[in-house]
Amino acid sequence: MICKETLRICGATAVAVILMLWSNPSWGITLTWNANTEADLAGYYIYQCSQQPCSKTSGTATRLATLGKVTSLNVGTPAVIQYYLITAYDFANNESNESMVATYIPAGTPPPPDSATVNLTVVGSPTSGQPWSVQATTNAAGTVSTQVWVNGVLDHTEAVSPYCAFGDNGTACTTVLKPYGTYTMEFRVLSNGIEVARQTVVVTASALSGPAPPPVAPSAATAMLTVVGSPTSGQPWSVQATTNAAGTVSTQVWINGVLDHTEAVSPYCAFGDNGTACTTVLKPYGTYTMEFRVLSNGIEVARQSIVVKATATASGASPPPATASVGLTVVGSPTLGQPWSVQATTNAAGTVSMQVWVNGAFDHTEGVSPYCAFGDNGTACTTVLKPKGTYTMEFRVLSNGIEVTRQAMVVTAK
Repeated sequence: MICKETLRICGATAVAVILMLWSNPSWGITLTWNANTEADLAGYYIYQCSQQPCSKTSGTATRLATLGKVTSLNVGTPAVIQYYLITAYDFANNESNESMVATYIPAGTPPPPDSATVNLTVVGSPTSGQPWSVQATTNAAGTVSTQVWVNGVLDHTEAVSPYCAFGDNGTACTTVLKPYGTYTMEFRVLSNGIEVARQTVVVTASALSGPAPPPVAPSAATAMLTVVGSPTSGQPWSVQATTNAAGTVSTQVWINGVLDHTEAVSPYCAFGDNGTACTTVLKPYGTYTMEFRVLSNGIEVARQSIVVKATATASGASPPPATASVGLTVVGSPTLGQPWSVQATTNAAGTVSMQVWVNGAFDHTEGVSPYCAFGDNGTACTTVLKPKGTYTMEFRVLSNGIEVTRQAMVVTAK
């Protein structure tokens, strides 16, 4: 069947899952599909999902591979249920409609229920400065457990109902008095060890009922951020915060999601000051999320963030040769809360190595392909479950010890 207009995978191009025996001997999975017959066909994109619905539009699909004019791909032996779909693309990078979804279920693993849901209920009175908790209920079948994530960080796993944020007495959730602030409470439901549903609720805990409220209400307090210096010109820079908050004011400085330090006296600066003005600092090439959280009498009343892009230094090394390039590919499913990595490929010649920079900080050097963010097994990148947040992953390519190109990408882990 031939489809006109933009490339489309027709009904005849269904994806089939075939088990084939590897020589090692372990079982491997081969995806096969009927060839698209368009004259301008360039190849195929393979997408992978770890949950249903599996589609590009639902946000659950991650590109697994980019292929040429082939009609099969061996994807190894997943340990958990995986879903696959393919699209065709042409030389102008126009992409076809999606194929049907192929499902792989490891031997001995029951399929997840299609109708699994989870509901969250806030217990107690967090907005009144009283103890509180969150309880989850689910209709998931099989051996059920829930992961409790607090502000993007895995806190603990609940194996027995009731499923509670801060523990229970066997029949009801234990309520806890938490500090003033906003809490993103997420429960991920697992059936037989496989995630089948997740749900989030945002809880705002007010100040304790005893102490006086902050001098300036959170809704009235503001923070303004100003970039000092010239980061985009490869020059030293900083960020200065100003605020209208009253009382005893301090600011927490967070860089790329990590608390760096607290400023107790104005001027409130990212990298220190001389008493009257911010000190500018030459930072490595990369993207920096600079966040200032304003506290009045120890209670947060406002926050603001700004993204600063620092370019390479203006002087020093020569610009990279025009022929050297580096491409970055995300491996795994960071947006689905699954393990992930980033792999780099390059056409650089000579003795090649790569420096891996994470959120503007040098992490390690890769001397042998594959060039991976978090290590490899000799042939493929090792994927790692990272805390929720934004990661600026930068690879700097060196040829015979001299940098010839660099590339960065931002990965959002959920």
